[in-house]
Amino acid sequence: MKRVLLVLPLLAAPAAAGESLTVTCGEDAVEACQSTALAELTARLGRERDQVAAFLGLPARPIAVHIGDHWRGRPVEVTRAWPEFGRVVIPPRILARGIVPSAHEITHVLAGRAASATLTEGLAVLTHARFGEQPAFPNFGQPLEPALAALLVRLPPLARAPALAEVERWIEDFTDGGRRRLGYLIAGLFCEHLLTERFAGDRERFFQLYRSGDYAAALGADGEAAFARWWAARAS
Repeated sequence: MKRVLLVLPLLAAPAAAGESLTVTCGEDAVEACQSTALAELTARLGRERDQVAAFLGLPARPIAVHIGDHWRGRPVEVTRAWPEFGRVVIPPRILARGIVPSAHEITHVLAGRAASATLTEGLAVLTHARFGEQPAFPNFGQPLEPALAALLVRLPPLARAPALAEVERWIEDFTDGGRRRLGYLIAGLFCEHLLTERFAGDRERFFQLYRSGDYAAALGADGEAAFARWWAARAS
């Protein structure tokens, strides 16, 4: 099959040099790209990128979004980000279903990986809940707190209050979809608590914790204690 590459620059308000967002389509996504309004997709992703960057106080760096089932010779089964390459890859079937967690993955590109999966994924869950224009995992368009409450009703009851290390394991466990989704929702709400309450919106202090993982230096208590205090207050 002849390789097809479609590229669309962001056509919204004029961007400063180096702030472009582009969408490309691989040869395994020709049909999906032909049936998608790529200009609208590119504009939507650009809006999400700019909103996330403004919210986090980070530069709206260039991002390349690729639609395809493969990247760099490897299969891609879910929407993924490679921050080191400024790249997001969207599989065609996810694009077709309208459940692309684009603001989530854009956050990974802008903020990079944190010192833990809980902080990495939690921040991305929070930003997609606020700025994502499509419903996506883990809350699928619901506010985070109601989504967590609904999921807790459906899952087997927790034997005890979760620990921060346990949430970390849930996020990284691809064999248990329910617990993994639970971990993502809890992480999103915990990051919201840290950013808006413990740091009172101070992005610089939040990102010091995000990058170091040093809760004691940032909060005066270790991560487990800070998490347990938040969970107990949330449940009361």
